[in-house]
Amino acid sequence: GMPHLLDADGRSLIQEWKTAIWAEKDGQIRGGGIVDKAIPDGERLSVECVGIAGIPQGQPYEGEPWHGVDVDPLDVVRRCWADVLRHEGSMRNIAVDDTASSGRVGVEAYVPLTETTAPTVSKDDGPVRLNWWDVQDMGALIDEYAQRGWFDYAEETRWSADGLRLEHRLRLFAPRKGRRLDGPVAPRFVYGENTDKPSITHLSDRYASAIIVLGSGEGREKLRSPAIDRRDGGLRRVETIVDENLKRQEDVDARANQELLKRGVRFGVTSLDVWDHPNAPVGSWQVGDEIRVIADLEWLHVDQWARVMESTIRPEDGDVATLTLKVEH
Repeated sequence: GMPHLLDADGRSLIQEWKTAIWAEKDGQIRGGGIVDKAIPDGERLSVECVGIAGIPQGQPYEGEPWHGVDVDPLDVVRRCWADVLRHEGSMRNIAVDDTASSGRVGVEAYVPLTETTAPTVSKDDGPVRLNWWDVQDMGALIDEYAQRGWFDYAEETRWSADGLRLEHRLRLFAPRKGRRLDGPVAPRFVYGENTDKPSITHLSDRYASAIIVLGSGEGREKLRSPAIDRRDGGLRRVETIVDENLKRQEDVDARANQELLKRGVRFGVTSLDVWDHPNAPVGSWQVGDEIRVIADLEWLHVDQWARVMESTIRPEDGDVATLTLKVEH
């Protein structure tokens, strides 16, 4: 047992949704969050934490009803966070960035003029609505907006200036966080030099040589991108993508070009163990950065740009970092 982790009655000081844990090294906060699982396992206690960015997950909107037309999705994000933080029992020491994005959500409500003209008029989703009777999952709404590519978010925890308390901030980046680590002095991630063998996923289910994207609207009025082809000498394979959230022709066309790039990648690096090494010292990258991964494997030469989605550091293993990656195009 560990007496210093027990209270006067012999009960664990680590309790689900009542305890927060942050790991520190050399005065820097490496990570942590609120304990959401604390499972006894013999003399051990298995603990899992959720970061501050996960606080809105599964939480309903409880404030005054609100609707918006042509609003920045980050303004909606801030409304959700304000509703979470205003309640007694919430963490009050969380600041949210005032970043603006170029995205816009919410359109005027669709009202058919007559029975005969209604089928030819595009039907949109209407304004963005936050209200208590829809029992909305605010975390899911935030993630949906981020996945559309308007912004990224990340959590930041640091010591206050007087060193007496922790200060938390939800960082908002538009359109995205991170930078491409390129150039002659950029960190190197090379199998056999400073990385273990990367985990590779086959992406054949995403292959297509031509893309058509359909957006909002009904019948002939539905938004449609021209079919765009990647002529690479292979058999023509067309993928059709339907996304009712795309309400402008330029958004539909941009999505088509984006998807065509994705569908040409057959293999993707999904994870990588990086050793603390002069090539790329631990801390020389951040979540959101794009790194170039190079590896000569038995049947495959890998030379890909991949985005760091998660970075887990294990000091007990000699500062080995495990990176969760997403292939960039």
